Amino acid sequence: RLTYLWEYPHSLVKMSVAACFNEFFTLIVNHSLQDNPQAIVIENNDNNNNNNNNNNRNNIQNKKYPYEEGIKIAYNSNVQNWIDTIFPLYIQAIRDEEDRDALNVIIDYFIDELKILGPDAISSSMEDLIGSINLYLKEECSCQQSSDPRNNDTRDIGTKHQWISDTIADLIATLAELFGDKFASIFDKVFANLLNFGRESRHPQDQAMVVGCIADCCSRLKANILNNKCKNSTKCELMSPFSDTIYKLALRIAQSQDVNMRQNALYCMGAMATCCDTKSNLKHSTLVLQCIKSYMQLPNNGTRQEKLVRDNAVSALGKMLIAEPKSLPTKELLPIFLNSLPLTCDYTENQYVYPIIGLFIRNHTSFIQPHIEQSLGLLGLALSETEVPQITTNKIVDLFKTICNDSNIQTIVQTKLPQKAQENIFKALQQK
Repeated sequence: RLTYLWEYPHSLVKMSVAACFNEFFTLIVNHSLQDNPQAIVIENNDNNNNNNNNNNRNNIQNKKYPYEEGIKIAYNSNVQNWIDTIFPLYIQAIRDEEDRDALNVIIDYFIDELKILGPDAISSSMEDLIGSINLYLKEECSCQQSSDPRNNDTRDIGTKHQWISDTIADLIATLAELFGDKFASIFDKVFANLLNFGRESRHPQDQAMVVGCIADCCSRLKANILNNKCKNSTKCELMSPFSDTIYKLALRIAQSQDVNMRQNALYCMGAMATCCDTKSNLKHSTLVLQCIKSYMQLPNNGTRQEKLVRDNAVSALGKMLIAEPKSLPTKELLPIFLNSLPLTCDYTENQYVYPIIGLFIRNHTSFIQPHIEQSLGLLGLALSETEVPQITTNKIVDLFKTICNDSNIQTIVQTKLPQKAQENIFKALQQK
């Protein structure tokens, strides 16, 4: 009966129905994973309610994401029938929904459910989904028509970028997260249309979205060595077929005066390096490194815009070095990377820069050894930084528990690091 309401013309009704569908799938997953300790629990706390009673609505555990650990959800044919009924409604909404706000809400729920239920849930509808994404990227969906996308006289207006929602970019990156080594064939089907928004004539937000979307795809691939879900050290080369076009695009966009364009272009350069083969990376490495180093020269105490760009450049350099340590001048560039830390503004990049140091310590000791005291000090201080995400902190703790069995490392930690770093490391080593 809820599906009947989907056709009701008011957008608020459709958003409410989508919320009901999402709650239904959430309950299925909660039930399936009720006794599974690997499941990730998301607690919804009502911080706006100051009533300190025992009302359970103020602390609801209602999300468990099995994709984080690769856990498959067991559900019966009735649930599959629901999936086969509901997901096509979401896909059709991309084409037909006129209200952009409603569409954003619907796709947000769709992404949430894909992550919960896994790639098998969408396999039967993949071709339709790719078709709808391409229609959106060609600006032929219903919600885009009032933007007059084909009128050359208005192609540069500042409002046009709103019609390529960041939500669609997130949907594409989610497919990378779910399909992993099968994603290249999916990306190939949307790549040309995605590039339309990267044209020099497009609004800055459009161009920034394209390189940002590509970078997110790279970062979410499970085979990416910097991905928290990566289980091996084999180099990811999935994006190599697209590298020439993407590197050229990122280099051009990085020259813009727009801060968001610069940030995303640098993010893209670094992320691509971790997902391409050596030949593809080296083809553009000279120009990419020149670009990165020029932005690293921005002051770390400058304007917020300068610091944002600088931090992304620092992170991009680290990604390039860990991706190609033997092919790039790592001995020259690694101290430049280390001396540029800690970051001062774009703290989202902390999830990459500290694991990069850890990977050098674990896998490339000849490069990091001349800088081992500095590296251990940076990691030790990061343990108490609030701007470092917990999952990154956990990685650093695991690293110290491993390497502190070495007597040389023990001596450095005990005698040569800043006191705060020492305290943090000793505390970490005591954790069970």
